[in-house]
Amino acid sequence: MASTAPRFLLADPSSGRTCVLLGLDGVDPTLDLDAPGTVAERFGSDAFFAMDPDHPGDDEVADLLHTPDGYAVVSERAREVLAEAAPDAFEFLPVRIVRHDGAPVDAPYWIARPVEVIDAIDLDASDVEFHPADPDRISCVDELVLRAEAVGDRGAFRLRGFPRHVVVSGRVAEACAEANLSGLRLVAVDAFEF
Repeated sequence: MASTAPRFLLADPSSGRTCVLLGLDGVDPTLDLDAPGTVAERFGSDAFFAMDPDHPGDDEVADLLHTPDGYAVVSERAREVLAEAAPDAFEFLPVRIVRHDGAPVDAPYWIARPVEVIDAIDLDASDVEFHPADPDRISCVDELVLRAEAVGDRGAFRLRGFPRHVVVSGRVAEACAEANLSGLRLVAVDAFEF
């Protein structure tokens, strides 16, 4: 049975002058952020995302920021909404956002990282392609169907094979929408393409 309640939580990179970020920097390269479980104790305090110099006019920050790594980078306000809507589902890893001039944004930001990675993709009903160099990693999605029995009542999680995309329940999606978080786009799982 397919699950329709979860939604993807995505940053919308096309929202006006919202900054586009480069990849995550300042983190031990051996730290696997895609793995299940917590990593906060080993994450450190030097992590940052710099604004992409190829987009010099895009310098505004939002509650949810786009990263090429696929991480959900959230403001303090978004962190509070997610933590209240899905207690214990996320760990929040502190990061700095560095402006084009090298100065840090004067507000806290976090990677919102669901702790659980679950095997919930119905591979028979989904249309996904696996990466040729890494057969455990999904590289293309034309149709995504989740197994309801695997999803259960989780508020947020990541998917095995697709661990950087944050899936949230309808309850969490509703809390995010009600908070009117900027930079947020919620896409129903059955409408998601990648």
